Amino acid sequence: MNWLATKLEDRGHQVVRELHISTSQGLRKPDLIVWNNDAKILDIQIVGDSNIGLLNHLDDLKTRKYNTPEIINKVDELTGHTPTVGAITVNWRGVASKRAVGTLKKLGLRNSGLAIMILKAMEGGLSIYSNYMGMAGGGDVT
Repeated sequence: MNWLATKLEDRGHQVVRELHISTSQGLRKPDLIVWNNDAKILDIQIVGDSNIGLLNHLDDLKTRKYNTPEIINKVDELTGHTPTVGAITVNWRGVASKRAVGTLKKLGLRNSGLAIMILKAMEGGLSIYSNYMGMAGGGDVT
């Protein structure tokens, strides 16, 4: 997430990481609020590889979580723009949802940046798996 935030800032966007928003449903912390001429609420998720056919559906679920009047109003107050809400969904094998790719390209990320982001997601997945296997007595997988 921090790598992506830095890349978006390099592209001229203002970025807030993990804004805490109190709602009637409890505390919400979207990963990134990004704005320049318009605003976006983005939440990033890395999902298992068994979800490959469901990436857009998982985007929708995450988008609905943050597409509420309370959150929209708070981000509008912060940025001066009524935001759109999106998700960046990548699976452990490095497949990103089509919507995530489209969103990131609209924000100015190039194919090389998308590739680096996907590799970072895969590294994170391997690290989590390795830690889990170590705790479960399976040893280090790296």
